[in-house]
Amino acid sequence: MAMRAQSLDRALPAIAGFIADRTGIPIIRGDRAMTDNQAIYLPRRRSEIDLTERDLVESVAYLYHEAGHMLYSNFSLQATNPLQRAITGILEDIRIENLVMGRFPAARRYLSRLVGIAVEDGVDGQRGFPALDGSESEASILQRYMMYRLRHEVLRQEPIAELSAGAIKVAQQRLPAGMLTRLDALMFQVTDCASEDEVFELAAAIIQMIKEEREKEQEQKRQQQQKQQQQQQSGQQDGQDDDQQQGPSSGDPAEGDEEGGQGGQQGQADQDSESGGQGSSQSGSSKGEEGEASSQSARGAGGTGSGPDMEQALEQLLNMSDQDVEEDMGEMLQNAINAAANAEGDGIHVLMPNVHKAHLGAVPVDMAQLRASVNAIRTRTLQWMSSVAEGEVSYSRSGMQIDSSRIWQGRFGGAIFCREDEGIDINAAVSIVIDRSGSMIYAISDAVQAAVATMLAFDVPGLKTQVTVFPWYGENRDEGVAVIKRWDESPKQLAGRVASLSTDGGTPMAEAILFAASDIVRREETLKIVMVVTDGDPDDREATKYIIDRTRADGITVVGLGIGVDTSQVFDSRYAATIKDIGELSASMVKLVKAAFKDHHRVH
Repeated sequence: MAMRAQSLDRALPAIAGFIADRTGIPIIRGDRAMTDNQAIYLPRRRSEIDLTERDLVESVAYLYHEAGHMLYSNFSLQATNPLQRAITGILEDIRIENLVMGRFPAARRYLSRLVGIAVEDGVDGQRGFPALDGSESEASILQRYMMYRLRHEVLRQEPIAELSAGAIKVAQQRLPAGMLTRLDALMFQVTDCASEDEVFELAAAIIQMIKEEREKEQEQKRQQQQKQQQQQQSGQQDGQDDDQQQGPSSGDPAEGDEEGGQGGQQGQADQDSESGGQGSSQSGSSKGEEGEASSQSARGAGGTGSGPDMEQALEQLLNMSDQDVEEDMGEMLQNAINAAANAEGDGIHVLMPNVHKAHLGAVPVDMAQLRASVNAIRTRTLQWMSSVAEGEVSYSRSGMQIDSSRIWQGRFGGAIFCREDEGIDINAAVSIVIDRSGSMIYAISDAVQAAVATMLAFDVPGLKTQVTVFPWYGENRDEGVAVIKRWDESPKQLAGRVASLSTDGGTPMAEAILFAASDIVRREETLKIVMVVTDGDPDDREATKYIIDRTRADGITVVGLGIGVDTSQVFDSRYAATIKDIGELSASMVKLVKAAFKDHHRVH
């Protein structure tokens, strides 16, 4: 599948952020896809907003699948043998996916589409869900029979319906009917399991059932052997009785006795040989008839037979090796995602940054110095926003609604029809992104004052703010971002925390804007603004402009507030403003907010 550009709300960064927010499970970009029971890891991709449909489906399905395990599974439980590991793996995957689909409706769509992709891969001979053709081992047949049927009939994943039907036919040919009947009765109880502990109990019941079915097959085999021996002995006895009845008919009794003894022995031997052959033939015929009758009886409504092969099949299941255990859904997705990440080609690189925790101490803030700027921003900006929100009334000589107060103008050809343009609701989300790169060492104080003044000025009903800083370094100097004021936190309490910022590192502006855009796109506010407070160029101007254009295309306005520098070369003149001191902030904010309103009006 070719690369495609997704809208930000349907791209991986926003979806991953949604899953992380709703589940409380950290999603971290790292070297490869994995889970350590504390977080879910995705490999760093060249651009998470330009994934193919397949890559997006695999990544999102993996997040939902692993989130299900972290929410509902008991990681302290460990299987003690391969058969138990295979059965519990299948059952637990079904259980947790069923729960995740109930909690997150979108999970059903992604997991079902993933199954469709896996089925297509199986047809093409790739890794995925191949159809059973009867050449597989009993271990593979059991696992795919359970997985295909449960995914189709419990999870309602229709793309696997044909494979499920085929698995039933193959299993009926290769496994005992009694076992399949009992297996069906047990494995569909997975939906009743309230925990993975109960899944292990259900798996133990299935394994015990397989052992019991093996014992039944062994008992049937012993009974058939006994019948065969009895038939052979019966045939030999019948031959002896016939020989005795024939005996000598004439001659000297003594001679007859002598000749009869020799001849009788020879005849007896011949009779024995003949009757023995007949007995064996009869036994063989009886055995074949019994085997056929047993097969027909056991097959029931399309089931399978019973015999030495079935005993061996069950024996192989119970003696399953680690190599016989097929990869589960999580392993399959991990391998697919890691392979895709390693195979990515060249292009614009905008890595989704990790969010690190910022441990900032509060410092005193001179509110008296900021109060004038805060009041000016609030007065000028909100006053202009209110005027826009009120809407405009215009008049014309045609239309649908008449203004009764202007009817008198009709006789003179005046405009008596009115039209009212709806205003814009004053509800906005403003994401403030502060550049704290090393070059900001002399401008960080002004940048912080501008950010604090803006979030305090916008601390009114209908407006929400968030403050993110970049770069921020985690363990092993992992370059990411830090959120130091979240949407629902009070700016008054956090002003001192923001004011304690220091500088460090480069200017990964594209990555920071990608994070802010992927976060704000999930907000419900009508107007969405990402404001970058910076003093210069980003590390990668091409990548930054690419992300800005993609963000604006999705109705999010990206503006740049330069601290003593002109940022128009990155943000364009209409979206750029420059301040040399905090007193100039109010005029700059009005300009930037106006640009956002014009963008919103154009898009909507």
